[in-house]
Amino acid sequence: MGIFRRLNTVLRSNLNSLLDRAEEPEKLIAQTVRDMEDQLRQARRELLATMGTAKRLAKKRGELEEDA
Repeated sequence: MGIFRRLNTVLRSNLNSLLDRAEEPEKLIAQTVRDMEDQLRQARRELLATMGTAKRLAKKRGELEEDA
């Protein structure tokens, strides 16, 4: 089993080395920025939805307090 583990380690190492050489830092940074901008837009949408829900609940609470 030891030889297979070593062979696996060597193969993974070689594949990782090839991937490292193929990656361009500028493209990786640009993609990371795009991903972060997408996440920011999603967070803003979720915030607006939550604020809308909070307003509806506050209105409903006021109505229920008047009824009580």
